[in-house]
Amino acid sequence: MRHGNIAPFLVWLIGTSITEVASISSPNLPIATTRNDTLKDYNTKLRPEEHTVINVTMVLTSLNKLDVSSQTLHTTFLLHLSWIDERLTWTPTNTSSPEYIIFYAKEIWTPPLVVNNAIDDAISILKKEIVPMRVSNRGHVLWIPRLSPTTTCSVDISYFPYDIQHCHINITSWTHANFEVELNPVETAYYTNKVNLDFYPDDKEWFLQHYGVSKQDIIGGHGFDYTNLQYSFVFKRHHPFYKVMLIVPFAVLSLCLCFTYVIPLKSGEKISFAITTMVAFQLYQVMLSELLPPIAEFTETYTFGEYLMCVWIQAAIVTIGTAVQLRAFYWEEFEEDPKNPKRSRVNVLKILDCVGFILSFVYWFIITTYFLTTLTKGTDKELSANVDL
Repeated sequence: MRHGNIAPFLVWLIGTSITEVASISSPNLPIATTRNDTLKDYNTKLRPEEHTVINVTMVLTSLNKLDVSSQTLHTTFLLHLSWIDERLTWTPTNTSSPEYIIFYAKEIWTPPLVVNNAIDDAISILKKEIVPMRVSNRGHVLWIPRLSPTTTCSVDISYFPYDIQHCHINITSWTHANFEVELNPVETAYYTNKVNLDFYPDDKEWFLQHYGVSKQDIIGGHGFDYTNLQYSFVFKRHHPFYKVMLIVPFAVLSLCLCFTYVIPLKSGEKISFAITTMVAFQLYQVMLSELLPPIAEFTETYTFGEYLMCVWIQAAIVTIGTAVQLRAFYWEEFEEDPKNPKRSRVNVLKILDCVGFILSFVYWFIITTYFLTTLTKGTDKELSANVDL
């Protein structure tokens, strides 16, 4: 190719490239133009209307942890927030005009909402600025932030390990009163419940028994009423694990105390058997104390704690009675029958062993049956009661 023909060829090549680039990027031009026109005079500090209604739907995705000892609930959920902002409207002029545009929280107005009973730093939904919002040409804004707060939960262990816990998550408008910004729990076209569980996996420790949401007005600053959405959850503990690891061992250990009276006095193992059983009780109580809140926070009856107290009373009586028996067995000055004082003493102690075994077994049977029945009946009573959702 001659040098004279290179210049026209380069001009043709550059022109073709520019045309192709323009044809490739042209679909984004209407979106960019519409974005710029929409945000031209937009003020992110002003509400869309004097009375803005925010429609809210919660999608619960996981129960991370319900910690009874610290009385906290850690969950993860999505909040479907939608409202109308008439400042974000445009008229599609042709088929290439967008029907919706993606905006971010720093570009348009977002409702100042908080998780009111959160105890960590993630109380503010406004921190989710990286979550985009879908805005239609009619001004319909859809924002779906993902939250994972740790909230307070007042626990009730009256019927542990058959306990049922009522926990709440409060979503509140932080700055605006209810006549300025109103929160409204709704169902959507995709989710038929105001609290949706389509993505919620079953938890291995807690079963979600009931759930719901209630709309409340709470008094805030300057005496105004603020909208509060209280999402309520009722969790029932899966008790088979605790039945095997706690209830059965305690019942068996307390039954073993009865057989202290079966061990012969002269074996030398009678008192050590009773003390060893008491040490085993103490080890299980240490494990139990790590699962439950302090005793000072118990507001009502603690059924399993009462059962433990009765078992400790049984252990104390058996141990003290055994110590007295051993002292009488080796007390040479104790004489009732001058002809055979030792045999007379042994016969009396054997009778006491039989009586002690019978009384101890009857005591064990009564307390075990009573408290197990109380635990299960207490659970049924709580389930049959009306749940405030």
